[in-house]
Amino acid sequence: MRTPLFLSCIVWVLICLVISGFSGWVSASHIAGWYQTLNQPSFSPPSWIFGPVWTLLYVTIGIAGGFLWQHRKKLPILFSLFILQLAFNFAWSFIFFVGENVSWALLDILGLWISLFFLIVIAMMKARNIAWLLMPYFLWVSFAAVLNYAIWLLN
Repeated sequence: MRTPLFLSCIVWVLICLVISGFSGWVSASHIAGWYQTLNQPSFSPPSWIFGPVWTLLYVTIGIAGGFLWQHRKKLPILFSLFILQLAFNFAWSFIFFVGENVSWALLDILGLWISLFFLIVIAMMKARNIAWLLMPYFLWVSFAAVLNYAIWLLN
């Protein structure tokens, strides 16, 4: 019996929110400490903005994940790229905040950006709804990559 799409989306949204919550919880003490000591670029947003933005993005990422889960046999490359980008996403907070390593975090976010780029490009051809769901996430990751790069340059 196949799981209804709605239920798959709810499960994947929950998975993504748990990932987000865990990353946020692990990063929180480092944001108040080490992160505040870094030289920030002028375009760095206030820290409080990241939580709400990521929460909204994880909801759309989870909906995309639910759809891809439903179609994983028909769209295995898309599902694999989705899991890959999610792994890069999850690793970034640990590398940047816990490991306090701006350089390795920059490499990680580059991997995230590339995997997400290809996910969206392929999805535009095979499952446009996924591409559109992930577009705000891609734009935010692009901004985050520029921010990570600027922090790397300034420190």
